[in-house]
Amino acid sequence: MIPLCVSTEPPRPVGTPQDGTSGLPLLNQIRLVAMGCRVKPHTNLFEACALLHADRNRTFAAHAEALVRCLNEALGCRAIFFRPGTTDISFDEAWLMRLVECERRGDESSISLLLGRRVARENRRLIRYLTAQISNCAHSV
Repeated sequence: MIPLCVSTEPPRPVGTPQDGTSGLPLLNQIRLVAMGCRVKPHTNLFEACALLHADRNRTFAAHAEALVRCLNEALGCRAIFFRPGTTDISFDEAWLMRLVECERRGDESSISLLLGRRVARENRRLIRYLTAQISNCAHSV
């Protein structure tokens, strides 16, 4: 049986970022990381976070790579990332950018809603840690 979130058709774009193009630089950085991770094996979410947590001097790229490599496990399906520079965004990219933006604002109720809708309960804390770190590092991107 094929999971519902996997399609043989190319992904359909969801649209453009809600606030115009202000989120595109950060999204493009995440897309670049996702491109680099395509040839790397997926990793266990808990192990990736444990390695990052041990070294607090990790960069944006390290946290973004850990997130991208673990996102399929957390979502239960393959996450869709478009090429860097594309103005359209996928549903997964839009969800991730909303989550990072809510982390920046400290909007706990929206974070809980976004995580609760797509991420299994046992993975929410770890995805929250990674997105919070990305949000904290995003000012340098």
